[in-house]
Amino acid sequence: MLLAGLCGWLIPFFGSILSGMTGALVSLVAALLYLYVVWGTYKLNIRAWWCSLLLTIVWALSVVITFSRVSISDFYEKMKLPEQQLEMMRNYVIPQSPIMPLFFGIPFLGLLGYLLYTKRYFVNFPEQEKVT
Repeated sequence: MLLAGLCGWLIPFFGSILSGMTGALVSLVAALLYLYVVWGTYKLNIRAWWCSLLLTIVWALSVVITFSRVSISDFYEKMKLPEQQLEMMRNYVIPQSPIMPLFFGIPFLGLLGYLLYTKRYFVNFPEQEKVT
C-alpha cells in the first residue's frame, strides 16, 4: 500500500481515483490494517482472519466499482506515465475487454478460497483472566 506513494498516492476507491493527501491517508490506514492482519495471522487470531477476509472483499468491491466507472487508461494517465508508454498500452493492452474481469476475478476467488481453507487453523482465544 505504501508503494502507492511512488505513483502520487493513486488509489482506486469505490468509483473514483484518490490521489495526493487523501490517497496517502487511505494507503496509510490500509497499511496499518494489513499490519494488524500480519501480526494477528502470526498469532493465529481469528479476529485477524476476519479482518483479512473483510479487507479482501472490500478492496475487491472497490476495484470493481472503480474500474466499472473509470477506464484503466485514465488510471495510467493519472500516474503521469510518459505519453509513449501510454500509447503502447492503449495499443496492446485490452483495457475494457470482457476478459479483464477474469484477470482480476480468478486471483480474487483463489485468495478467497485460500482464506476460507485457512480459517480452520485460527483460534478464538478466551480473554485472559487478570491476576490480582
